[in-house]
Amino acid sequence: MKQKRLRVVEIVPADFAEFDTDYNEHKLYIVQQLIDFGELKGYKRGWVYHQITELPELDLSLGDWREIARRLGYKAGWGWYKWKEIQGDMVGESVDNAIGQ
Repeated sequence: MKQKRLRVVEIVPADFAEFDTDYNEHKLYIVQQLIDFGELKGYKRGWVYHQITELPELDLSLGDWREIARRLGYKAGWGWYKWKEIQGDMVGESVDNAIGQ
């Protein structure tokens, strides 16, 4: 039986453009190293995101994610979406740790 695919739409605040535009140069230096390496190896831009998720100690802010989006050639909304995605993963990990899984 064919399953119907649902589309989830998140509403972004109208003042999003002015929301957390600061980023950490030190953290973005590390991310830039990943971007440069990926380009050198001919990897797709999404490779960088997956590498970043393996480095939770970076603890990237929304501003960091927006700057990463810019450096990768994505729109700022991509940074918002990935930041929210990471926040959700962190909440899930906290719940798993609290219940001992």
